[in-house]
Amino acid sequence: MFWSIYEPASEAWGMTFPEPLLRRLVAVGAARIHAVRTDERPVSVLLTLVGRSHWMCWLAAQTAEGRRMAASYLAYDALFAAAKAAGGPYVNLGASVGDGAEFKHHLGASRCQCSSGLAPP
Repeated sequence: MFWSIYEPASEAWGMTFPEPLLRRLVAVGAARIHAVRTDERPVSVLLTLVGRSHWMCWLAAQTAEGRRMAASYLAYDALFAAAKAAGGPYVNLGASVGDGAEFKHHLGASRCQCSSGLAPP
């Protein structure tokens, strides 16, 4: 279900990830998929990496129909409920592109300072 939406949507992106990798992440419990369907057709999907300290929304895609109905809000609502039920203290919504920051604001997200770097060898 995830792949049927992700693959066509990701064709326009600079990078896509192979289906076996995504399936393996889900199979071993390192990722979860949340999907929204209308008339049994998936229209919006999220793939979220699951960790002990936080969950991170890694990949998301929608069909044109999903965008028209703003279906991703329902997928994120299901994600937040699952994270809370699992005791996950934080959900990282990932990097913002396009109207991503406005979308996150509508979800109640707030900015936080993040740092990055490499661990010493």
